[in-house]
Amino acid sequence: MGMAGAKAGPEVGRLPAHRRSVDHVFGTLLAVAIVSRQSFLPHQTEALAYAHRRKAIGLFLEMRLGKTPVTIRWMRQQKRPKKVLLIAPLDVLPGMQWEAEIKREGEWPVYMWPSEKPGIWLPAAEHNTAGWYGVNYEAVRSRPEILDFSWDCIVLDESTKIRNPKAQITKLLLNNTSHIRYRAILSGLPNPESPLDLFCQMKFLHGSFLGYDNFWAFRQAKFTQVGYRWIPRRGVINEIKEEIHRSCFIRSQKQVGMKNRMVFERRYCFMEPAQKRLQKEIETDFTAGESSTKWAPVQHLWLSRLAGGFSPTKMLISDSKLRLLKRVITEEFPKRRMVIWFRFNNEISVARDLLRDAGVKLAVIRGKTPKWKRPKIQKDFHRGKYRILLMQEKVGQFGLNLSCASIAVYFSNVWDQEVRAQSQQRIAHMMKKVPLLFLDLVTQGSIDEAVLDALQDKKRESRRFLRAVMSTWIEQLRKAA
Repeated sequence: MGMAGAKAGPEVGRLPAHRRSVDHVFGTLLAVAIVSRQSFLPHQTEALAYAHRRKAIGLFLEMRLGKTPVTIRWMRQQKRPKKVLLIAPLDVLPGMQWEAEIKREGEWPVYMWPSEKPGIWLPAAEHNTAGWYGVNYEAVRSRPEILDFSWDCIVLDESTKIRNPKAQITKLLLNNTSHIRYRAILSGLPNPESPLDLFCQMKFLHGSFLGYDNFWAFRQAKFTQVGYRWIPRRGVINEIKEEIHRSCFIRSQKQVGMKNRMVFERRYCFMEPAQKRLQKEIETDFTAGESSTKWAPVQHLWLSRLAGGFSPTKMLISDSKLRLLKRVITEEFPKRRMVIWFRFNNEISVARDLLRDAGVKLAVIRGKTPKWKRPKIQKDFHRGKYRILLMQEKVGQFGLNLSCASIAVYFSNVWDQEVRAQSQQRIAHMMKKVPLLFLDLVTQGSIDEAVLDALQDKKRESRRFLRAVMSTWIEQLRKAA
């Protein structure tokens, strides 16, 4: 492109323009033939047709739309790949979504290596034994030599894990996987914060993005800094959406006819005098009792704890939000199954004791819950052994199917829109017809309100971009027809 810092990298898997229409038709016929053996939904057949003969694919399908089986069958179409490295969050690997799907599709053998059991399949990988090798991102970071083996294909599930160019895992995967011929990125929300989140994912896929192989040069050329935010310059959004449309497959739940209507409501409780006094102290002096800080993130953490009724020392000083939670569960919806989401462990502990004393049957999944136990809790929840499931947001956002519930309550929220969106989809399902109710418990006048407003802004920005990409896709289909 003739710009400083710009360098066109290898366009892995990009088809020549004159072959795209022919290959799309042929790919559609092949996809229909393959899926006739086992049922595929129409959008999955389209996705498989898109992936046909591509060496690099991006599947940006919203949660619960079936990216996993499409990826497995894309690999089956290829003649050469025999050894696949799958990198995914730990919660969707052994005994969960990926392992079950790979076995269901008849792909053998399957090697799963969670980080707490290092080295289980290293000998098999080293001796080029064919199969699917599943590993979580943390294990790759701790054992980077995994990437040096002679892989035929690499798949990144929840590819937003590499959206941060400064992160160690991003650098590892961008700098040490160029020898792998076939590659795929999968995500339901590829740009949760801004279009800049797409750069590292697309560079992993094709070696560059819009002619740049350097994130900082790309950002400087295409965006303008306004305060702490980077705003796209005029015309940049159109460039990005056209490029994403050309190289990735995107579908939303609404576009494929998913009937889960979502209803969002807020329930408010008031701050008690002790909370108000402590909040003023934290906001003005950056102090809380004998503790003090000079860092804004620590200040925000303290204010978030305070909104839940706890002091920065994790001591309960107000039970107003807990009483609100109990009222929602025992009075408003006394017979409905619900998932309750929390940010902090101490909130879960106190809520668990309060609800058990009220006779509520419940289970808890948080960071210290063993990985092998989580699928069992999920099954028991579906069978009705528990009516309420208490979940830590960053632990339960992947893998679990909690669709027997139609209500999700948020006792507290993190700032990350991807975490929020993923957790919401735990109770969604293609076959559900009833509306999904999402209740946010909000302490009036607290940081709760700012967090929810920020999440809504991020959600609008992300969806606005994806709608723009899909409108380009639909318009080109109309012209072709």
